[in-house]
Amino acid sequence: MILPFKKTSVYAGFGSISGLVKFENRTLEIEYQTIDEILKYFKSEARQITFQLSDIESVDIKKGWFSYKLFIDLRSLKAINQFPAVKGNRITLKISRANREKLKTFKSSLTLAVSEHKLQQFDDDMDENESFKINYSSDLDNKQRSEKTDQKNQDGLRNALER
Repeated sequence: MILPFKKTSVYAGFGSISGLVKFENRTLEIEYQTIDEILKYFKSEARQITFQLSDIESVDIKKGWFSYKLFIDLRSLKAINQFPAVKGNRITLKISRANREKLKTFKSSLTLAVSEHKLQQFDDDMDENESFKINYSSDLDNKQRSEKTDQKNQDGLRNALER
C-alpha cells in the first residue's frame, strides 16, 4: 500500500518535504524529497528510509481541519536521525483529506502487522523460557534423585557399620 504525504515547516520554515510512505513485505519505507519554500525551485535527491516491524512501536492517526496526520512511533532513534524534523521518536506525516480511506486502511494494516510481530516475539520468548524451565526442572529432578540415592546409600552404610 502506498500513501502520499507532505510535511511543511522543516529546516526552520525554509523547506518542506513531500513523498510516499509504503508498507509492503512487512517493511515500512518512506521515500521523500526536500523542496525549498522560498523559491519552490530547489529540490533534493529522493531519499529512502526503511523500517522493519521490530523498529515500530505504534501507529496512530489524528484528524485535522483540512488533513490528517499519521504518527509513527519508533523504538530506536538510530534510524530516524536521517529524516528531517522529527520530535523524539515520533515521525509525523501530513496526509491529504482525499486519501483518508487509504490512510485508514494503511493504519489498520500496519497496526495489525506490528501487533502480530509483537505476539510472535512474545511467543518466541515464552518458548525460550519454557525450554529453560523444562531443562531447569529436569536438572532439579535429577539432583533430587541423586540426593535421595546418596541418602539411601549413607543410611545403608550406617546400618551395615552398626551391625
